[in-house]
Amino acid sequence: MSHLYQRKGNEYWYVKFYQNGKPHHKSLKTKNKRRAEAIQREIDRRLDNGIMPIPEKSKDIDVTMFWQKYLQWANDHKRPNTVSTETVFWKQLLAATGIRTLGVLTPAKVEAFKNRRLKQGLSKQSINDAIKALQAIYNYARKLGLYDGPNPFTSVAKYVLPKRPPKHLSAEQVSRLLRLAQEDGRDALIVFALGLLTGMRKSEIDNARWEWFDFGAKLITVQSDEGFVIKDKDARTIPLSDDLANILHPYREESGYLIKPRKEQGKHRYRYEFRKLFQRVIRRAELPWVTPHVLRHTFGSILADRNVSIYKIRKWMGHSDVRTTQVYAHLQDYDDDINRMSLSFAEHGSSNGTG
Repeated sequence: MSHLYQRKGNEYWYVKFYQNGKPHHKSLKTKNKRRAEAIQREIDRRLDNGIMPIPEKSKDIDVTMFWQKYLQWANDHKRPNTVSTETVFWKQLLAATGIRTLGVLTPAKVEAFKNRRLKQGLSKQSINDAIKALQAIYNYARKLGLYDGPNPFTSVAKYVLPKRPPKHLSAEQVSRLLRLAQEDGRDALIVFALGLLTGMRKSEIDNARWEWFDFGAKLITVQSDEGFVIKDKDARTIPLSDDLANILHPYREESGYLIKPRKEQGKHRYRYEFRKLFQRVIRRAELPWVTPHVLRHTFGSILADRNVSIYKIRKWMGHSDVRTTQVYAHLQDYDDDINRMSLSFAEHGSSNGTG
């Protein structure tokens, strides 16, 4: 129950009550006792029904303090590459908006951030990726109990992008790249061979170990270890092709990394950054648009072009959603299996005299 009172030398009425164990003194802004008693009864009714007369102060947090806490959580729950990417997006957001606490960011400021990054030459796809990541970061701030305000990214629209088939190499370009990589040396050959003949992601090529390769069973098991977590987290198995087995045979070891075996994970995103090696080969091949991800797309595209099942391609590439793999479906040829359905209907119709 609340207590109604007047302060000495003051004709206004006040009420004292407890909320969450803390005492509160509230001016009722009236000198009329009957009016004050009516307000007091309303306050008592709210307290009895669990409705707080005084709104709790919204939680907000300094962006620097929040990021320290978030990184502690993210480093234990997310892949290092994901944390590295999020850190880049976070720094871009702070630089563009100058916010000091999470609560001062508004949808209007997010829109301004989008426009600024677009003018700076960032692609719409990259901006969409940033918005998605930053929205997730704000959601985690709420889940961690560090912030309870609205998520300013929720109402911000992403750019609508046309869906285009991914770029991929022709069979002739694949042969050229592998030949030039072999001329460049052992590590270059292994990098390009793994990308083109297994569809591994860049981080997987970087962390590939001889323990993944079973040359007797002709299988590769891409898997996480203590210092590396694959994107989909679940291990996957890829058939070891004869071409790849022949390329790797001269370099086979019992254990250790395939490329730069003595290089350990440091503070950087990748254990070994093979960008210079990669650029050297694609320059010689006169294919400057090729990236490690183009090698991965080439693996999926050539398999689809040769009518390998979309579901096999999905399994080998480690796509968690078959819709990701469907980008290769347009490369597949006419499939005579469609006639299995047509033939069964024709036979059924004929047997029933329906024509």
